[in-house]
Amino acid sequence: MEEKNTRRYTVSNALEETSEYTAQENEQQLYKFTTEYNPNENLQTEYNLLYKTSNQNEISDLTTISGRQGQRVPEEIGQFRNQTPYSLNQELRLYYTHNEDHIFSFEAQHLTQEEDPFYRAIKQFQPFGDLLDLNLDQNNFNINQERQVKTDKIEAKLDYYYLLSPKANLNFTFGITDVKQDFDSSIFQILDNNSRQDFLESRLNNHVLFHFQDAYAALHYRFISGIFTFDPGVTLHSYKTETRQLGNSLINNFTFFRPDFRVLLKFKDSETLRLLYRSTRQFTDINNLAEGYIFRNYNSFFQGNPNLEAAFFNVANLNYQSINIFNFTNIFANLSYSIRDSAIENTTRIEGINSVRSATNSNFPRETYGASGRIDKRSKNFKGGISINYNYSDFNNVINGSPTASSNFTQRYRLNLATNFRSKPNIEIGYSYSIRDYKTGGVESKFFTDAPYVRLDAYFLKGFVFNSRYPYNVYRNQDQTLNEYRFLEADLSYRPEGSQWEFGVRATNLFNDTQINQDSFNQFSFTTNSYIIQPRYIVFEITYDIKAIAGKAKEKKK
Repeated sequence: MEEKNTRRYTVSNALEETSEYTAQENEQQLYKFTTEYNPNENLQTEYNLLYKTSNQNEISDLTTISGRQGQRVPEEIGQFRNQTPYSLNQELRLYYTHNEDHIFSFEAQHLTQEEDPFYRAIKQFQPFGDLLDLNLDQNNFNINQERQVKTDKIEAKLDYYYLLSPKANLNFTFGITDVKQDFDSSIFQILDNNSRQDFLESRLNNHVLFHFQDAYAALHYRFISGIFTFDPGVTLHSYKTETRQLGNSLINNFTFFRPDFRVLLKFKDSETLRLLYRSTRQFTDINNLAEGYIFRNYNSFFQGNPNLEAAFFNVANLNYQSINIFNFTNIFANLSYSIRDSAIENTTRIEGINSVRSATNSNFPRETYGASGRIDKRSKNFKGGISINYNYSDFNNVINGSPTASSNFTQRYRLNLATNFRSKPNIEIGYSYSIRDYKTGGVESKFFTDAPYVRLDAYFLKGFVFNSRYPYNVYRNQDQTLNEYRFLEADLSYRPEGSQWEFGVRATNLFNDTQINQDSFNQFSFTTNSYIIQPRYIVFEITYDIKAIAGKAKEKKK
């Protein structure tokens, strides 16, 4: 995979251009076991076991060009990432109906997980001179970090439903969550003679134990009145967290009263309006609590904060849906709002393109707004639709000691029209337009994408199926067009009537385009990404349907 980036750092005003060639290898294994035991109609039980393991390797050659001593200087960086994580997840579900008024539901889950990410960066120039005591008498700086994270998580929940009447019921919930995590990390330098120099300072090593407990009880009362269905509820949580590192132990106990409610307006069977509100606490995991530095990237270090508190969320959502089977018109609309207090944000020190980050609870609320809508219409021979989507979020971070406000506003519009024939070829034409507006401090960047497309589906000559899609993208900023790219793909298949054999040919990137573009944003930089895509290739396919034989055998038996 080849990728080119242009990144502008808003605080330092540094411009970085990178070109990266990456080779990835990923071997995965997944084993699943499921069994059910249903001795009678009143009791159903289910047990699931899922085991996953993988071996992931990534080697990349990166060239970065940035300002150094008043000049644009290139640096060659070799990177290597490796990890062999595994997880074992067990789940038990039980449903018991005592009688028509008393129903019980029990769920329990146990997760065992281990991650061991390793990262190496071989740099030409000395990085983070005030942080790493590197051996300077070397041709290159070979910096490595080992990490290991072990997680053991148990969750259990019991629900009891008491049906007061056909239109009202009570729901009592009792549950626990118990999470234990161990985190170890170390940083070391490989010298030119292949010997290892460990950095023994406590700020460059981690041995952290974290324990999280949540015991909760909830009550919900659901009832129907006319076209309204109300479902208010309250949950009482008792939290306990304990963090142990560097010979210190930090214990925190508190309770949290969490209200929530849902209201459903059912105008008719096919037309509804839903209102949802909930509040919750969001806890971090051990990665943000470790005080020792983590070498995240060739130009980035991160330091956790053991004093982080749980963020407080309030979320509201309004959803409208209308599905009309008489005039074949569907309408969907959604509004959402969330506000996060004491959100975990970054405190960052930036010098040029290098950054050292730490986590803290923000004193500023973080808000997110969302709105979307879609209308679909279908007639005998035609169908079409129009959709819009808006998302806005703002947040604050501390960069080089100064509070910095950031915002992200995304708009997307889409229009499509298609034929709706049963026995003739169908064609669809559409157009989408997106605007992405990023602001950090006094710096603003806008990106636009125009993307018309056409799609063709055809069934002909009793067994032939042809599909093709051709999108064309124009990617630009406020000043100029940055790239134009297209991606024509098509496939043709043939399956004789009554046969289990199918033959096909599939072609991708028929015009042999070379790259596509994306943009991204965070609190201290704007990035334009250019991905080098796979050249034109053609695949010939032969398929034999074994299920068809099994199905015919069953039919003959009958």
